[in-house]
Amino acid sequence: MADKPTDSPDSSLTKPTPEGEQQESPGQEEASVPASRQVIEEQVIAGTIGPARNPVLEKLTEDHITTLIENDGRNDERSFEDSKADRRYRLVYVPIVLLSFGLLTFYLAPADKELYKQIVQVLAAFAGGFGAGYGVRHWRG
Repeated sequence: MADKPTDSPDSSLTKPTPEGEQQESPGQEEASVPASRQVIEEQVIAGTIGPARNPVLEKLTEDHITTLIENDGRNDERSFEDSKADRRYRLVYVPIVLLSFGLLTFYLAPADKELYKQIVQVLAAFAGGFGAGYGVRHWRG
């Protein structure tokens, strides 16, 4: 079989188009170029102008910054005082709870063992729930 010379470029490389699809005409392609060019130009212009400035930041002075730093220092002092007070209360509460449990054990255990068991079970459940809640609070931050 001999190749047939044609006047047009290699026609065997072109794919036939399905009937449902229409080929874009050069006019449609040219119409989409200005729209994309306009979008690119708008982005370039917006990039050169920059984002809008915050008017509050323009009015910020050195006195404001000094005040913010001083307030932050006072906040740190307050949190330190709160943690000291928390430790003091814990230092008082823990011995009171241990003393109460010791007195309960000393007076109630010999008198009524079943009641003592139930009280210890309730206290253990309360302590476990309190400890779990405390742990979850610190775990979450």
